[in-house]
Amino acid sequence: MADASLEPVDLAVVDTNTADWDKFPIPEIGAELDFVPLITDSDTGMMVLKMTYKAGFTNPWQHHGASSDEDCTFLFITNKPFEIHYVDR
Repeated sequence: MADASLEPVDLAVVDTNTADWDKFPIPEIGAELDFVPLITDSDTGMMVLKMTYKAGFTNPWQHHGASSDEDCTFLFITNKPFEIHYVDR
């Protein structure tokens, strides 16, 4: 028997295999990362992106990236509008 207190919810579905990719520029490290926007909350600024580090890419500020022969695809999730501040080294 179904629980009468359950209510339907709205879902956002993105087929990331056919979605258009965009570029996420990071001029401080001379990179443009490929991404697919999945969801953004207009109230909080929270967002979820599917991102890819291309084979051989390493983020020099964070010392991680893809292997030399394979891309690294991951979810990038924030809880507020994304900001990053690079300082001069």
